[in-house]
Amino acid sequence: MDIFNADKLESLLVANWTHFINSSKLMAYVLKNVQENANCLDIISSEKIKNKGIRVTLSRFHLNKNGFLIWVEFNTPVANSKYAEGTMELNLSFDGTLNFITMNGNLI
Repeated sequence: MDIFNADKLESLLVANWTHFINSSKLMAYVLKNVQENANCLDIISSEKIKNKGIRVTLSRFHLNKNGFLIWVEFNTPVANSKYAEGTMELNLSFDGTLNFITMNGNLI
């Protein structure tokens, strides 16, 4: 009998992630990885930058054998008055360790 509903768990985790993840540490981790991997982002030209602050949200929290695959949506400033926006894939292990997988997005 299959009594576990992974989709419902994911919905609960996405809606409540700030209750069990330290958002300041997550933002610092995302900012570090954006700066280290900014050369992988597509460069686009824009006259208007939406927001100059840092914004991080989780849009996916998928249970897998190594923990959780999480998708982090980000908007963050980077060096030289540039701004990055995109999605970062991370693995959150059961012991709480974050591991960078990949990132895609734009450098404005």
